[in-house]
Amino acid sequence: GKAAKLANVSKQDFVDFLAVLQGAGRPGIERITEASWILTNQVKNQLAVSMLTADLDQGEAEAVVLAKELGADYFLVDEKKVT
Repeated sequence: GKAAKLANVSKQDFVDFLAVLQGAGRPGIERITEASWILTNQVKNQLAVSMLTADLDQGEAEAVVLAKELGADYFLVDEKKVT
């Protein structure tokens, strides 16, 4: 299942993924952009996203709505503000 697939992600893959989140040109970006275990999806319910942006950042709101749309069993988010 999905959990087993996530469990097979190596520590280095995860570190590379986090590096990509911080921007292009970081170490590991090539491995992540070509990784078969990373899927991208677009949010369909933009109204729900706009309603959530009253309390959440845009990306967090999209992630919450997308998790709901995909029927995710789990959702992990980092609430720490970047300065």
